[in-house]
Amino acid sequence: MKKYYFSTFITSFICISSHAQISPSSAVDASMSSTSPAAFGLDEWRFPVIKDTWRFTLGLGVASRPSFQGSSTQVLRGTPTLGATYGRYFIGNAGSTGVGIGAYFLSTDNLRLGISVSGGGSPRKASLDPRLTGLGDVASTIRGNLFASYRADWLLVRTNYSTDLGGKAEGTTASFDLDARYRPSDKLSLVAGPGLTWSSAQYAQTFYGVTAAQSASSGLAAYNAGVGVSQVRFTVGADYRLAEQWNLSTRLITSTLKGSAAVSPITQTKYQNSLGISAAYRF
Repeated sequence: MKKYYFSTFITSFICISSHAQISPSSAVDASMSSTSPAAFGLDEWRFPVIKDTWRFTLGLGVASRPSFQGSSTQVLRGTPTLGATYGRYFIGNAGSTGVGIGAYFLSTDNLRLGISVSGGGSPRKASLDPRLTGLGDVASTIRGNLFASYRADWLLVRTNYSTDLGGKAEGTTASFDLDARYRPSDKLSLVAGPGLTWSSAQYAQTFYGVTAAQSASSGLAAYNAGVGVSQVRFTVGADYRLAEQWNLSTRLITSTLKGSAAVSPITQTKYQNSLGISAAYRF
């Protein structure tokens, strides 16, 4: 059953993700992204010089994505985007994890390293899908993130390490993505590349495991999920500059769950697809 409601998922396509990776770069519900891997606008391919001035982003986006990690049904979500940067510091929406704040501790023409804290979103609600009945909600938490981006001409390398700081048993994830760029015109940039997400045993158990109590209330078989690569993905997309301060972006992410995530009793299908379209105004 398809549902339509508002969320912060599409924010990972624009705003904060274009300045830094506050949420896991593969973040759809904290690790899938990535699947919303972070998207970069035309300007961000050049890693602009950090200046001690305010910059703001306002935008609107919509995305179709699985209702939960491993779901066979899609949901449509939309949200406004709000973000601000001052020098090396940034704050704003942070994808499915809510709102984030962070800073770069190293920024050069080709390399950016930073840290951020995000929270406020609920990674999974049992009411999202009948498949989750009896499993309970995965509660909101605060996540700490270390991220790095390296640009070499047409190639962008992104990695993100994210861990639960709120004590909600949501574990740790690490993501790695390659973005290759081709610019057929001054206004249009095409993007494509692979990525993967590694999940800790605690993260895997929370999102893909089934305890004895959950088994009794849901009817699903008890299952202990383990550590390892939980997802591989491939992203294609485009960024178009409508005007000096206006950008349009779209991303299609096709991913496959791996390891414990792929064979979990919760998982309906290991093949997951997400499509997002967004518009952003920066000033």
